[in-house]
Amino acid sequence: MSLYPKCRFCKTEAETDYMGIAVCKRCELSLFQMDEILNAYLNEREIPDWIINGAIELGSWPYNTNTRGSGYFHTADEIVSIFAIDKEEIIPIEDIIETRSPVQPEKKILEILKESYIIEYDEAYIYPGKLSNKLIESRWEGLELNDKKFSRHLDEMRGIISISITKNLLVKGSFVPQKALAIFKLLSQILINNEDNEQINPIIY
Repeated sequence: MSLYPKCRFCKTEAETDYMGIAVCKRCELSLFQMDEILNAYLNEREIPDWIINGAIELGSWPYNTNTRGSGYFHTADEIVSIFAIDKEEIIPIEDIIETRSPVQPEKKILEILKESYIIEYDEAYIYPGKLSNKLIESRWEGLELNDKKFSRHLDEMRGIISISITKNLLVKGSFVPQKALAIFKLLSQILINNEDNEQINPIIY
C-alpha cells in the first residue's frame, strides 16, 4: 500500500512528493524538467541550444485554446512583448488589456505572473521580473518584424512563458493545465522507459 495519496495532478498512485505535493513519478520528472529549463534561463549566461529549440517548439500552443489558462498566458505575452519589443521599462496596469479576463480576476493573474518571475508590480505599475529581464536581453536588437529570427525569438519567449506559468499553476494549486503538463509527462515516460540508457539526455526535446 502506498504511503502517499493520489497524485495531485493526474490522480494515479503517488510515489513521492515534490515540495510537499504528492506526485507520481511521471509528474515528478515533469516538474524536474520545468525546473531545469527555468533555472537555465534565470541563472545561466548562455542558454543551451536544446533548451531554446524546445521552447520554440512549445511556443504558445498549450494555452491557445485553454480558456481557463489563457488569461495568465496572454497577459504575460502582452507584457513581455511590450518590455522586449517596445522597450518600455514600466507599464501602467490599466494599459494591459489582457488582465480584463472574464475568467480570472486581475489580482490573481498578476500574482501568478509575479510568482513565475515574469513581473513585479505595485498598485499602479508593472515592472519586468527576473525571467522577463533575461528574455528582454535575448538578441532582439536589429531584428525586423518579418525576420525569421524575430519569429523564432518570439516563439522561444512564449515557450518559456508557458513553462513558467504551467509550473506555478501546478505548484500553487490554481488548476492543472493538462495540455501543457501532458507534453512533459510524455517526455517523462520516455525517460522512465529508457532509464538504463546512459545516452538519453536528462531533459529530452
